Formats: sequence, C-alpha cells, structure tokens
Amino acid sequence: MSNAEKRDLLKNPFEDVSESDWCYDAIQYVRINEIFNGTTPTTFRFNDTLTRGMFVTVLGRMAGVDVENYEGKSSFSDVPEKKYYAPYVEWAVKHGITNGTSEDTFSPNALINRQQMATFFARYFEAFGVDYDTGANITSVPD
Repeated sequence: MSNAEKRDLLKNPFEDVSESDWCYDAIQYVRINEIFNGTTPTTFRFNDTLTRGMFVTVLGRMAGVDVENYEGKSSFSDVPEKKYYAPYVEWAVKHGITNGTSEDTFSPNALINRQQMATFFARYFEAFGVDYDTGANITSVPD
C-alpha cells in the first residue's frame, strides 16, 4: 500500500463524525477494519438504530466470512439473495448463530434488541470457540 493510499485510508470520510465525538476512534477502527460501513459514502449516522441484518453482517465481518461461499442462497423468504446481508445471514444459519424469527423468516429489517444481540454473540462465541468468560463467579441471580 502506498503512502497516499494509507493517508486516504486514515482520512475520515464521514461528515457527521468529528474528532470531538465520543465514538470517533471506535468508528474509525470499525471503518478501517471493514467491520462497519457508513450509511452512505459520507455519513455514518452513529445515533441510528441497528437492524438484525446489520448486526449479523457485523458478526460475519468480524469473523472474516468469505461471502462468496454463501452468495446466491437464502434460507428465508424475507432475505433476498442480492441484499448485502444475505450471505451473512446464510453464514449465521450454517453456524447456528440464528435460526430466524420463524420457520421461513429472519426479519432482517427489524430492529435488533439487546436480548437478540446477546443471544447472537453467545452463539457466535460458542460456534467459534471465543473465550468470553468474564472471570465473575455468578452462582445465583438476586431477587
């Protein structure tokens, strides 16, 4: 990679993200590492909500999924094969990270809630042997 390419990579393309934002470094990290894209080439919209399709895409990108292995397939009637999230949904199904919201739907445009995120993360960690032990010794849940 040339020095000019490195400078371009480090340059913030998002008009709605400034260095004074609390999340600036994190946004640049996920952009540079291709975990998240912006909502457009010049916007990130970090205060927006996250959908189920977006979240599974992020997990797949974190895992380094080769989307070519999952293109042209869809286990769900509401996941069109050409959508950006379609190969990631297939990957998540194959590895037991999701089984959808019904027998034939995934609800990719529905907002993801914390419970679903926690479930997807736990299944992801288990499927790929990611150690997520916090070291806490939790033996019971308080009343």
